[in-house]
Amino acid sequence: MNKVSGYIELTINGEVYPVKFGMGAWKIISGVTGKPITQMLIGLPDEEILALILFGGINHAYKAEYKNAKQLGNLHNAYDLTDEMTSEQMKQLAQAFLESKQLGQTMADYTETASELNEKKKKK
Repeated sequence: MNKVSGYIELTINGEVYPVKFGMGAWKIISGVTGKPITQMLIGLPDEEILALILFGGINHAYKAEYKNAKQLGNLHNAYDLTDEMTSEQMKQLAQAFLESKQLGQTMADYTETASELNEKKKKK
């Protein structure tokens, strides 16, 4: 897998978790938050964002049938996993998420666009 595909493997407590980002993961996260993709993480606390992207990425890898993929039954399980992650693993997860590409844009691009729209709304 190349870096743009948004795929990483995290070893947490000795267990390997394939994590895959892209439209499938973004749709899972958007479904949980009830917000469109460009706004799905805006205004959320950091710990919730981390759990949501872990939840979306692990469940997308499972649905796509990646080797050794596991399903996280609920968001609470993702919170439990984030409690066991190192700061380096959190950085790797965030980087893979922000650099994953879909429809020619990275999540960082979508996030910047959403932030710009919010700033314009505030100025009106």
